[in-house]
Amino acid sequence: MPDITLDTEHSLEELLLENAFLKKALEAAELRYSQLTTQLSKASSFNDGVWDWDLTTDNVYLSPRWKEMLGYHKNELPNAFSTWTDLIHPDDLESALDVVHKFIESDDLFYENIHRLKHKNGEWRWILDRGVAIRDDNNKLTRLSGSHTDITLLCKTEEALLQRERKLSNIVTVSPDGIVTFTTDNLVSSVNPSFLDMTGFTQDELLFMDKNQFDQKMIAISDVRKPYQANIENHESLLIQLLPIDKKDLSLPNEKSNDHVQLNIKNKPLSNRVLSVTKYCLNNTITPTIMYFRDVTLETEINRAKSEFLSVASHELRTPISSIYGYSELLIHRDFDEVTKRDILQVIHKQCTNVVDMINDLLILARMETRSQQFFNFKLQPFVRVIRETINDFRMPDDVRDIDMQCFVDEFSLINMDREQIKRALINVLSNAFKYSKPGSRITLEVLHRTNLSGFVEIGVTVQDKGIGMTPFQINRIFDKFWRADNVREIIGTGLGMALVKEIIDLHNGEIEVQSSLGQGTKIGLWLPLNQSENQE
Repeated sequence: MPDITLDTEHSLEELLLENAFLKKALEAAELRYSQLTTQLSKASSFNDGVWDWDLTTDNVYLSPRWKEMLGYHKNELPNAFSTWTDLIHPDDLESALDVVHKFIESDDLFYENIHRLKHKNGEWRWILDRGVAIRDDNNKLTRLSGSHTDITLLCKTEEALLQRERKLSNIVTVSPDGIVTFTTDNLVSSVNPSFLDMTGFTQDELLFMDKNQFDQKMIAISDVRKPYQANIENHESLLIQLLPIDKKDLSLPNEKSNDHVQLNIKNKPLSNRVLSVTKYCLNNTITPTIMYFRDVTLETEINRAKSEFLSVASHELRTPISSIYGYSELLIHRDFDEVTKRDILQVIHKQCTNVVDMINDLLILARMETRSQQFFNFKLQPFVRVIRETINDFRMPDDVRDIDMQCFVDEFSLINMDREQIKRALINVLSNAFKYSKPGSRITLEVLHRTNLSGFVEIGVTVQDKGIGMTPFQINRIFDKFWRADNVREIIGTGLGMALVKEIIDLHNGEIEVQSSLGQGTKIGLWLPLNQSENQE
């Protein structure tokens, strides 16, 4: 009996332990069932499709709503795993299966996958696939249940926003105006390439910089005549002028300097940049502050040149017209002998000629600046022959002016050019060479070719004199309309000759080189592209 009692007690203890274990397992199963019920309930309440996959039997359940979301009735699609793989987009299949396999091998509780499924009408629908895992006592996945949510509209909206962001980004990137944005903490959040080009800064040194530091950097590169101001009000426009990167190279030479200087007009440095700065304070948290920098250097220079032109032109026209008016009034109100009368008429005629020449030059300049095709006649023709014709036209009968021509190029080298305009430019250069040299001086003219810095062959004509020469300051002004140096005021001229030369050479896509030393003479070279075809022009 004692032995039997012990065995009975031992068996009862095992039964109690087993009962406790089963109770615990039941509670765990009820918890998993509750989670699954909650998940499916939520899916149903949001009108989502429901699915269930029993991994132990490989049975799959697809709810009628799951099928309806894709345009099918409940009996049109089988409840099988292959239904899902057959409908998934080919580009998404591999990645979606990879997500499923990795989840099965993991210990995660919640599953999520985004992919495209094909609708019955042929459209592709974006699906948010979410599920919850049910595992056995060994933590092995036995069941996976979840829901399908159609997020096509959300994805399309997101894509539209991304497209809009890309377009705005492209617009800002290619914009010729500088744009700088700041965060709510007044830190630089973005700068576009145009602003970096205007200022010479780099993106790395500006991004996430404090607004005060940004203002100090802008003040440092601004000219004191038009400085940058930190306290710009909302929508206020401010004109600032930036210093060039290398002030020494771009500054105007001293007028009193008599050092030898060379200027290539095609590579002549620009004046300081003038920018219009506008600050915009926006009511948002993404870009609350935007600063807009617009390069108005050209507009400013045009307005300055226009004002200066009108001032100088009126002065240059007033001088001969006043002379004509005064002398004609004398002839009307007083009697003179024939000799005096003839002298007065010669003065009037000379001043009229000056006015006519000035007006003709202005008309030619205006036509050139409009680039009207009717005014020009381009064709391929021998350059040397045109130079010889120009020299013959320039010389007058019994002319004592001596031109020493030296040719170092092929006589038949062709240039695509307007013959009359090139002759006009060369005559203006030759006239200046003799005008500003001593009587009887010899002028040297050379025709030669070279290879420029870009590797293209050019042919040119250089005219060198031993005249009064120019200072560096005068060379910088030589192509300005109506500008004449103070030391040549007594020499007749309109101040338009070299401006015409520049327009003609620009029209031919050429270059002008000026070398001069005060008191020692000047050398001017006119260079044009060699063998430029009709199509290239």
